[in-house]
Amino acid sequence: MNERDHSAVNSAAKEPATVSFADAARLLGLDTFTFYSIVQRDEIPFDFAFTGEFVISQADLDKLARKESPC
Repeated sequence: MNERDHSAVNSAAKEPATVSFADAARLLGLDTFTFYSIVQRDEIPFDFAFTGEFVISQADLDKLARKESPC
C-alpha cells in the first residue's frame, strides 16, 4: 500500500457514519415520507453523499431517536 492509499483509508475512517433517508426512516419505524417531513421541518440536518443521495449522520439520527422516544 502506498502513501496515497493510507491517506484514503485514514480519511475514510475519520468521516462520521451516515445513513440514507430510507434507512433512517426504517430504523425509526417511520414511513419514508414521514421522515422527509421531519427533515423539511428542519428537525434534523442532512447532507449529500458523493452519490448525490441525501444522508444524515448516525449521531444526528441517534439524537432524533431519543427525542422521538416516548420515554
